[in-house]
Amino acid sequence: MPTVSLVSDGEYAAVVAPLINAARRRVYATVFIVDPTDVNGRVDSLVDALAEAFWRRVDVRLVIGGSREVFDIATASAGSRAVMATEGIPVRWLTATPVRGSHAKVVVADDFSVVGSHNWTTGALSGEQAQESLVVESAPIADELTAFIMQQWHRSDP
Repeated sequence: MPTVSLVSDGEYAAVVAPLINAARRRVYATVFIVDPTDVNGRVDSLVDALAEAFWRRVDVRLVIGGSREVFDIATASAGSRAVMATEGIPVRWLTATPVRGSHAKVVVADDFSVVGSHNWTTGALSGEQAQESLVVESAPIADELTAFIMQQWHRSDP
């Protein structure tokens, strides 16, 4: 039976970074906005966790949804790709190619999945905005969400 817990507002990074840090096999994420200019360091804690997992030889992949219409989101996406490349994190930008975008926010870390409304931005991770996500511990659910993320991975810009 899956276990489920709620992560509200500014708690997200403090819950998700340890899940990524504990991962031994896989960390896959698809997030609409990843903004590397977060002034509170919460996005940095997630990026650092991804980089450390990659260095531990965990299979790490990040898909950034982004936007073709909103310049600030496109700029954040481009900046995020550069930051991830510097850290060695495999990253793809879904809207860099003419495919249907995605507004999803999903992280899979081994058998844990995090699904909800949190972008990786100052507002979402600081508690300035009302955000909720669910943490689910279930291998079958993590496998299903992995398949979803891998579909996005394969149709996005390498």
